[in-house]
Amino acid sequence: MNAEQTCWTLVEAAGTGNPHARELFARVYLPVVRAYLRSRWGGGPRSAHVDDAVQETFVECFRENGALGKVERSPTDKFRTFLFGVVRNVALRFEERSAREHARRPSELAPLEAVPSGEERASRAFDRAWAEELLRRAAERQEAKARARGPEAVRRVNSSGCGSRRTCRSATSPRDGTSTRPISIANTPRRGTNSRRR
Repeated sequence: MNAEQTCWTLVEAAGTGNPHARELFARVYLPVVRAYLRSRWGGGPRSAHVDDAVQETFVECFRENGALGKVERSPTDKFRTFLFGVVRNVALRFEERSAREHARRPSELAPLEAVPSGEERASRAFDRAWAEELLRRAAERQEAKARARGPEAVRRVNSSGCGSRRTCRSATSPRDGTSTRPISIANTPRRGTNSRRR
């Protein structure tokens, strides 16, 4: 079973109300949702509502006839895109509520939260958190496979820098044709640029 099948299996189980699947879903995607909202709202007044918006995102996913009940497995569409849409819509609802509340107080000066949000910055934060979560889960699978193969495999994984750390160096030798170049979030090209983050 590949990672995409595992993702859809988890999503479908959480969508049917399976408590264990919902708990795992929340643990896996909480950092992604929170990173998007924090980045979108920065340090401004809306940042005080991040936890509420995170909670509303998961309520939107888990409620009866909610988002997870409507999502369909697709060979071309990724769940990442679907979840991005859900959290973005929740953020927009919070922003619209805030704008309506501000409109009821016309005598006040425009608060900082009336300034348009950093959608592009938030999108990059979502992508980064998504990639970090994928790398974390891959490292966990690598560690589990090594444990199943024995102490020598565990030693190779630990000595190569793999595991639950942020960077992972291939545990295989160069003579088998595999790269030993470190894989890390910092070496992942950012969307819309050809440069690498240093």
